[in-house]
Amino acid sequence: MPIRFPLFSIGILLLLNSCQLNSPAGAPLNEPAYVLESIPGSELSYASLYDSTDNQLLERGYQMKGLKTGTWEYYEPNKEFPHKMISWANGMYNGPYVEYSDRGHTELLAHYRNNKLHGLWTTYKFGDPTVTATYKDGQLNGVYREFDQSGKTVKEVSYQDGQQHGFMRYYNEAGEVTLEYEYSHGKKISGGIK
Repeated sequence: MPIRFPLFSIGILLLLNSCQLNSPAGAPLNEPAYVLESIPGSELSYASLYDSTDNQLLERGYQMKGLKTGTWEYYEPNKEFPHKMISWANGMYNGPYVEYSDRGHTELLAHYRNNKLHGLWTTYKFGDPTVTATYKDGQLNGVYREFDQSGKTVKEVSYQDGQQHGFMRYYNEAGEVTLEYEYSHGKKISGGIK
């Protein structure tokens, strides 16, 4: 049985890193660009940002003292559904981060703590998970899994503090392990083709 090394693995790992790199660190609102509506009896205001050429909504959510807070919606021009929903606290990503398809289906669900990935990270295609991973303070920590179109696991890699630690396995269509390695703190110590 041939060993399968999915090409999308490289793309997924790049996407994992891009989620971390694209998060702003306590970025304040550029208030002149936002339309702010005061909320009586609180320090919060509701902020909306519109495209300057055709006045389409681009993003909206709450802000306090110039920093985003709570859940914000992000839109792409001429799209009905939000493209992203991001949870903020003190101007940083804190809580669920969700990306949607043009039809409103979840494509990415991640969790952040103080602008670092922290918790479950999952990509989806047509409602089914394609990749799952767990992060702790911005580093992979736990089992990373890739799935085929039928939902079967095709690859598993164990991580600890951002390094491969434990097993790495590839599976065939029957669910049998075809390749297995053992890692210790990022170094391969044993394994091979089964």
